[in-house]
Amino acid sequence: MPKKEFAKGTVNQTEKIFLQDSSKTDQSGLVGLVAPASNLNPPVPSAFTTSSTGGTLAPGTYYFRLTSTNALGESLPSAEVSIVVPAGTNTNSITANWATAATATGYKLYGRLQNGELFIVAVGAVTTYTDTGSITPSGVIPTLSAVGLVCYYIRQNASASVAVPLVNSVLGTYQSGGFVAVPNMPGVYELGIPNAAIAAGANSVVLEIYGATNLSPYPMEIQLDATDNQNAVNGGMTSLPNAAAGSAGGLDTPIAAAGLAQAGGANTITLAAGAIATDNYYRGATVEIFSGTGAGQARIITSYVGATKVATLGRNWAVQPDNTSVYAVRAEVGAAVNDSLQVVASTVAGAVTTDVSATVGTIATGVTEIAGDTDTIITNQGSQATATALATAQTGITEIAGDTDALMAGVAATATPANVATALANSGVTAARMQLLDAAVGTWSRSGNVITMHTVDNAHVFTATFDDITNPLTCTVVQVS
Repeated sequence: MPKKEFAKGTVNQTEKIFLQDSSKTDQSGLVGLVAPASNLNPPVPSAFTTSSTGGTLAPGTYYFRLTSTNALGESLPSAEVSIVVPAGTNTNSITANWATAATATGYKLYGRLQNGELFIVAVGAVTTYTDTGSITPSGVIPTLSAVGLVCYYIRQNASASVAVPLVNSVLGTYQSGGFVAVPNMPGVYELGIPNAAIAAGANSVVLEIYGATNLSPYPMEIQLDATDNQNAVNGGMTSLPNAAAGSAGGLDTPIAAAGLAQAGGANTITLAAGAIATDNYYRGATVEIFSGTGAGQARIITSYVGATKVATLGRNWAVQPDNTSVYAVRAEVGAAVNDSLQVVASTVAGAVTTDVSATVGTIATGVTEIAGDTDTIITNQGSQATATALATAQTGITEIAGDTDALMAGVAATATPANVATALANSGVTAARMQLLDAAVGTWSRSGNVITMHTVDNAHVFTATFDDITNPLTCTVVQVS
């Protein structure tokens, strides 16, 4: 089975696969390949020493490299070591020393020319060897190049594989088909994957490289994803905004701020030092404690001081937070509020233009309906309609929807509260009596100039006969039963 990798058809970084946008010339990326048969680390050289006896080496500077060996093959070379043989004699020798390498069962020594070391000797599981000069170096040191390597790829649903011409390249510089060793990483190579291999139009591509000594055939499958996990903003998905969440043009975020509280009070919390420094920036938002002291509580912020990061809340905490409390400020969307958390009139559709207080003092002209009023005519003198209240109510009220027992229910649409109040007053019906009457009456009806009133318990019936229903001046109230 091939080794499976995952990559975007244009950009990704997964394991040893590095791919970039194929639409950018010569930027397909690089892939590191592990050669299993030579996956050995070279030994690390330690101090080399010289002796003026025991050998045939002349004075001068000598260079050496070491490799590790085992049943799988040979490692890449170690770093180059140089040592100077002093003048004086031609009977010198050099002792090489090194540390053991994991999984190595033997070692090879190469020398003596700088950057041109040749094979001198192979030894077993030892860590020292003395070069007397008796062996003439021969045999090249293991090198890493594209010589002998073959690479092919086949894309999903393709009918044939495609050869990748391999060339020596410079590490870290992309070149299609480029092949180069990774220093200090034995058996790891860098391969430039052609743009065409990972272009759009396929979900996967399989590559295989083989042919080098000690390199087993190395297949791999690359899944060509449609996203870019190296894009921290939108993952390469064009349907998402190309801006950070919460910033201009980015996705909205329900969390306006979050962090570890600095302190807490009875009805305050000091937000983290990084919180916004603008006064009242978080006013109207909800702060919730998720962990630490006071976890599970939420309060509305009524004011906020940007300089101190202190948020004042609408009511006290049940458990006062402290510097262990982790919080989040949830962004709220709604009408603007003032310091008392009252809705600002200018933010309401069809802006509120008059003050509506708890006790309605005056109703402006033009009110045609008061829905749900079931027990009183508009009044500013208590819960019952009174003659005075009728007199002070403005003219122009034609209907009080849902009013089932108040005086206006049986009066013609053209009658005015002032006229009705005048007629009642002229007939000796006082304000006190009107309050009692209104409290007792259950239903009203009118026929001509006569209004019939039934008590709440239907035990009594009264009639009020007006001299003129459209412009009454007097009326006669009679208990019928």
